[in-house]
Amino acid sequence: MNVNKATIADLNDLLALDADLRAYRLTISKEDNKSFHERTVPHELFNKDKLTKSIVFIARGDDNEPLGFIRGTIEKRDQHVLSTLGYIDELFVSENARGKRVARQLFEMLESEFQKQGCDHMTNHTDAENSLSRNFYKKVGMNEVTVEFWKKIKNDYTTI
Repeated sequence: MNVNKATIADLNDLLALDADLRAYRLTISKEDNKSFHERTVPHELFNKDKLTKSIVFIARGDDNEPLGFIRGTIEKRDQHVLSTLGYIDELFVSENARGKRVARQLFEMLESEFQKQGCDHMTNHTDAENSLSRNFYKKVGMNEVTVEFWKKIKNDYTTI
């Protein structure tokens, strides 16, 4: 297996992995929470612009098969003591590659890149139902900091 910074040449494989990620999310989301993630326009995780403005690593097997990816961004937070945030936008490993340290290698590559670019901390969000993800982030030394709640409310406003 090898892990490299993704380029435009990897775009089709990243899009295929993203489709697998979307399908996986549908299998783990509780029925009550599915509408929280619904979009009128599909979320575009990868395109040429996002690929060049993000930090993306892709893992490939010995046969060059795409196994997974990680995508991160850096944000300045001027009002915080920890002011340079490395944010993990997405981490996904194909089901057939799980348990083979692919996620850990992707995570370590992104963490190293964040360090090189001056980040003083890193965060991410993950779905409450995604125990696989939650357990992974604990194993690599991340701590739970916040909990997000949501509730669908009825909109009683009428338009004139």
